[in-house]
Amino acid sequence: SCVCEQKSYQPTHKIKEEYDGLKGTFIPNFLPEIPELHDLSCDAANVALYWLSQYVQLEIDFNMNDWRLQFLLVTFYVHHKGHLWENSSGWLSNEVHFCSWKGVICSGTNDTIIGLELPNILNGHQPIPLPEELFLLTNLKLIDFANSSIGGEFPSGLYNLTDLVYLDLHHNHLTGSIGSELARLSNLRVLNLNDAGQNGKLKFELTNEFSQLTYLEELYLSNLSAVGTLPAEIQSLTDIQYLDMKNCGFSGTLPSELGLLTKLQYLNLGGSSFSSSIPDLSRLQKLAVLDLGENKLEGPFPSEISKLPLLQKLRLTGAELTGVLPTELTELHHMVCFDVGTSTGLSGTVPDAWCTNAGFIGISIPCFQVEECLCCTCDTLADPCKEV
Repeated sequence: SCVCEQKSYQPTHKIKEEYDGLKGTFIPNFLPEIPELHDLSCDAANVALYWLSQYVQLEIDFNMNDWRLQFLLVTFYVHHKGHLWENSSGWLSNEVHFCSWKGVICSGTNDTIIGLELPNILNGHQPIPLPEELFLLTNLKLIDFANSSIGGEFPSGLYNLTDLVYLDLHHNHLTGSIGSELARLSNLRVLNLNDAGQNGKLKFELTNEFSQLTYLEELYLSNLSAVGTLPAEIQSLTDIQYLDMKNCGFSGTLPSELGLLTKLQYLNLGGSSFSSSIPDLSRLQKLAVLDLGENKLEGPFPSEISKLPLLQKLRLTGAELTGVLPTELTELHHMVCFDVGTSTGLSGTVPDAWCTNAGFIGISIPCFQVEECLCCTCDTLADPCKEV
């Protein structure tokens, strides 16, 4: 017998026969990538093969492709401590088709697994690397393992899943570096790696190859460690709508090419070490949130801001801005949060009408101007726009 993670596997003589048969024929022919298996090993793949042997003994009608997909799913389940998941409805049931297991998404004909939507399955447990067998599910279009205690090096096996459209690994414990091979995932629409390596332990570099992800609509890399600068090639992401790279430690200048990303609705590059003026962003007519706070920006207040009709939140804390706030700010009818910090070189006023906008959060301007605004503050610790 074999006792593995609170589950005792005591195969009957008949199941052992089926196990030996699968090990000698099924694995070499349908899963040659699997390393050699050893009887009674608690290796996840070995346990999965014993589990599959029960199906053979019960003469349940599954074809070899179904067996292959189930084997890979069960391997993942055992490896990632499925018995501890908050919700593992259907998993390992002989009476429920694997396409109905919690979080498994299949094609319309149930012959291919195209998605694994399993966020929060191991929240708070010791981090575990993803098993290599998972990356043999090469038709995956969606992976959501957010907040699921995934650890180890950033898995290179992900680069082989070239059909991926949606990848969410945010709030995990990955280490190492995201390689330029990420560009192989050219179908990606959403990439969420916010806090995927806690305490900045996961690094990334926006290389030229990264610009090949031209279908990206949402990119979240906050609290990862950036290597180098934000390159001009960012302009290749012409479909990008949400760009969140706060607290990444970028240096250098803000590239003027940001102003070409005309579909942007949310842009957060706060908490780095950008040291330049703010480029012209007047073409970003859909922009609702702009956060460039906690950098080392300087120069004149960007008057083009007043040409962004949908802007609701502007955060420029830490910048040393000069000039006069444009009177055209009155055209920003949706503003609910405005923060220019302690820029002593600024003058002018902000529209009183903002104070009564629905969802109003706050306005922070230099102290010498506060008396001219009924709802403003100059409390440098307030930072009203930080979390919005």
